Amino acid sequence: MKTRTTLLTLLALLLVVPFGEASATSKRKGPYDFNKPTRTKQRNHFKLTFEYTPQYDNNILKYSDYDVERFDNSTEPNPTPVSSLSDWRNQFALKASRSKKWFLNKQTTLSATLRWNIWANSSVLNSNAYWMQWEQEIIDPVDFKVAYSLWKRTPLRSYTDRDTREWHLAQFDQNEYTFRLEVDNPWLQSVTVKPYYQIRNQYYNEYFTEFDMTGHTSGFDFAYRLFKGSTITAGYEFTSMDNTGRDQSIGSSVALPVSEDSEYGNASYQEDELRFDVSSKFVLPKLGDMRWGLDYTYRNRQYITDNSVSDDPFHAGRSHKFHRVGVEIGGDPIHSTSVTIRVENESRRSDSPNPNVPKYKDYDATRIAINLAYRIF
Repeated sequence: MKTRTTLLTLLALLLVVPFGEASATSKRKGPYDFNKPTRTKQRNHFKLTFEYTPQYDNNILKYSDYDVERFDNSTEPNPTPVSSLSDWRNQFALKASRSKKWFLNKQTTLSATLRWNIWANSSVLNSNAYWMQWEQEIIDPVDFKVAYSLWKRTPLRSYTDRDTREWHLAQFDQNEYTFRLEVDNPWLQSVTVKPYYQIRNQYYNEYFTEFDMTGHTSGFDFAYRLFKGSTITAGYEFTSMDNTGRDQSIGSSVALPVSEDSEYGNASYQEDELRFDVSSKFVLPKLGDMRWGLDYTYRNRQYITDNSVSDDPFHAGRSHKFHRVGVEIGGDPIHSTSVTIRVENESRRSDSPNPNVPKYKDYDATRIAINLAYRIF
C-alpha cells in the first residue's frame, strides 16, 4: 500500500516539473461545489457571492431496492426517522475571496465558504460545512493551494449500536486538508496538470465511534483546452482509509450478531477513482453566453480486512463499483447572477462472499438541482 501511494505521488511530481501557469479549470463535482470561487487574476480584489441550490433527490438515504420495499411497506425493524425517501434539499452558501499581492510581490488569494443544507421534510438530515483556502503564486507559471474543509453532522442512516443493541442515526464530522499544485505546460499552453495530496479524518457520533477513520489521497487532474471556452479534464486518485475505531471493545457484536450491516468489523479500504469531464461555452440568441458540461466518475473500492467472512460478514472480501453521470447547462441571464441546472444519476454495485451485502448495499439515485448565484461584490 505504501509503495503504491509513493509511486503515485512521484508520478504526479514528475508530471509537474515541465509545466507552467494554472488555469481556472477544476475538478468537477457539481455546479455548487467547494471548488468555487476560483482564482481571479484581478489584483486587490474582493468577491462575495450568495448561492441558493434547491435539489430533488429520489433516494436520500441511498437505500437498496430491498430497503426501499421495506420502507414503502412499513416493515423496517427500526426505520431511519424520515417521512419519505425522496425529498428537496435547500442548500444555502456564502462564498468570499480576496486577492492581493501580499507575499514576494506575487498574488495571494484567500477564500472561504459557509454552506447550510436544510431538507424540506427530513430535518434530522440537516447539516452544514465550512471551507477555507489559501492560494499562492510561487513563480509566474505555478500556483500552490492549501485548503481545509469541515463537514459537520453529515447524516447516513440508522444502524445498530453494537454495545446497546439500540438503533440510532449515524452521523459524522469530516475534515480534509488538501495540498495542490496548478501548473501549465509552457510549450503547450492548452495543457494543465494539477497534482494534489489530501489528508482526511472522519469522526462519528457517540453511538458509532467504531466507524472512525483516517486516511489519505494522492491524485492529479489533467486538463486540455480544445479551443476557447471548451475543456476536457481527466483525473485519477488513489485513497487509503484506515478504520481506526475498530480497535475498541467489540461489545456484544459476536454474542448477538445481526443480519444487517452494523458497526462491528474492519471497514478499512483502498479505492481507485477515475473522472472524466467535458465542458464548453456557446451563445444563444437573447440569452447570451451559455455553458454546458458532461461528467462521469467511476470508483472501485476494495475492503482490506484480514477478518474471515464469519467474523466480519459485511467487510471481508467485499468490493463495490460506483458510477455517477451528470449533465449541466447554465448561463448568466442578468448582470452579477448565474443559473445552472444539473441532472445526475448515481449507482453502486457490490460484490461479496456474503449474499446479504448486495441486498443491502446496492442502490440507485437520481438528483436534479438548480444553482442560483448572485455576486454581491
